[in-house]
Amino acid sequence: MFIRQTNSTNDLLRSLITDYQQGKDVSDEVSTCLQQPLPVVHAGFQTAGRGQAGNTWESEEGKNLLFSVLLKQPKVPIQEGFRVAMWAALAIVKTLHYIPLTIKWPNDIYYEDKKLCGMLIENSITSAGWNYSIIGVGLNVNQTQWLSNAPNPVSIATITHQQKDLSSLLDKIIAQMVEDLSLLEDYENLKRQYFDFLYRKDGYHYYVEREVSVQPTDNQWDDLHGAFEAKIVDITPQGELILQLKDKQLRTYHFKQIRYVIKSKNEN
Repeated sequence: MFIRQTNSTNDLLRSLITDYQQGKDVSDEVSTCLQQPLPVVHAGFQTAGRGQAGNTWESEEGKNLLFSVLLKQPKVPIQEGFRVAMWAALAIVKTLHYIPLTIKWPNDIYYEDKKLCGMLIENSITSAGWNYSIIGVGLNVNQTQWLSNAPNPVSIATITHQQKDLSSLLDKIIAQMVEDLSLLEDYENLKRQYFDFLYRKDGYHYYVEREVSVQPTDNQWDDLHGAFEAKIVDITPQGELILQLKDKQLRTYHFKQIRYVIKSKNEN
């Protein structure tokens, strides 16, 4: 279902499904949308788009894909909701297979060291178990200039020098999500595929804990500046990132407790 403008596709979809589940009157368009295997709300522009931890998302009107997908009663253990993030991220990189993309933990899509796509996943869980997950996606498609101080944006157009039809691309992404639904119940296969695309999966790289404010000095990062070198060794079923330092010490981090250091920009 396409909406020209809304404050947030996640908020709109949540409102629609709440009204529908409570038996309130909804339009035929909404009813038809919500009865699809993967209901989708797609907006031309968001006035209050947001990402993880309340980060804002800049998007030029009509240039990018801004959409939310409703995953009804996900077939995953409640404590392993990170499967939804892996599944959604994989659908994007598989659809855009002609671009060498990676998945930056937990679910940003990167081209080299630049952010192409961000996601915000919000869950509804009741005493009976899963109600639904809403996967909000902001994918830079045809935008070529950014007015905000976004640290490292990139778009399909700036990578390929071609414009894409938004509706056609969205249809392909949703088709890939539907095709991969069975992965949600096959954790080992899902995790293997996720690791295949994982950003900076090989070797040691610099990280900094979120409460530390650091600035680079001549592009040199070390423990004196709050940053440390580590490599990714695993991700738990709950989505925690496990890093190994050079002295073999292991550290485990939840979302937003750790950030990558990208030297050319202040990483978010």
